[in-house]
Amino acid sequence: MNRVPVINPATGAGYRVKDRTGKRSGRLVFTRVVGETRHKHKIWEAKCDCGVVTQTASPHSAKSCGCLHRENSAESCRERAQPDDVRLAKAKANVIKQRARRRRDPLCVMQSRLSRLHRHALAQVGAIKTSPTFEALGYTASEFVTHIEAQFCGGMGWHNMADWQIDHIIPMSSARSVDDVVALNQLSNLRPLWASENNAKKDKRDYLL
Repeated sequence: MNRVPVINPATGAGYRVKDRTGKRSGRLVFTRVVGETRHKHKIWEAKCDCGVVTQTASPHSAKSCGCLHRENSAESCRERAQPDDVRLAKAKANVIKQRARRRRDPLCVMQSRLSRLHRHALAQVGAIKTSPTFEALGYTASEFVTHIEAQFCGGMGWHNMADWQIDHIIPMSSARSVDDVVALNQLSNLRPLWASENNAKKDKRDYLL
């Protein structure tokens, strides 16, 4: 996005602002700057897809003139107003849908498995999870899946994910701090291992990759 230089006529000081003219954010299309706040934040005029022209000093986060929030609130009210049996049926259907997705989507399964392992490991050192798992660990879910896939052996594969587990070569029980948890959840310390072998291994350290 282009940045436009702005010169303060009183002081001669210059700075640059993002030119959002014609850019879209959610339902908003920004048209022009109409002023600024006392903190020097630009106030942008924008036209919403619903036809309303609005102004915002938070163009990076604004997504509509307010109509999106009203629609979401109305939908939430309609959901809460439904009979208990209808809401329960929808909740059960969503659980079934998510289970089916986890069975067929390795990426979803691995995200869930490592996130659970990370959360439990943090609890063991008296900490809580404060950021997304892969953001805290410094690699992506795709990199994790590729790493695990490269170590499949002896008939191991995505078709029998229920039969193997993610093993920490240096066991998580040795972690004493949040930094230890992050270090022990790096790719070099993770491998797929048959569930029976992993359960028998427990906290023993056999070998490195």
